[in-house]
Amino acid sequence: MLVQALPIFKSGFILKSDMLESLSDYSYLNNKLSYSSYSNGIVTGCEITTSEDLITLNEGIACYDGNLYFIKKPLTVKYTATNKIAIVALEFSDEVLSNNFISRTISLKLFSE
Repeated sequence: MLVQALPIFKSGFILKSDMLESLSDYSYLNNKLSYSSYSNGIVTGCEITTSEDLITLNEGIACYDGNLYFIKKPLTVKYTATNKIAIVALEFSDEVLSNNFISRTISLKLFSE
């Protein structure tokens, strides 16, 4: 039998760890299932803008190895015009496991001929 329990958050209620776990599970699984068929790459947002010496990837969501990553602040890489083809890519570090989190660093890289 499957039981789905969604926590109720009201003023005066005591916040319990199982309530937070339930909310976390729901959020994580919803995203995981909604985007499970997506390949690595940009899901939404991530508009690219440029200035004289910078390429900027703005806020958005990217998928990598079946997980969604929220890019909450712009990522930049220095750029100098060379009249050659250049490729801008997101670079994902290996996962780092701590007591409370699994984290991964994301950076913007520039590859040119």
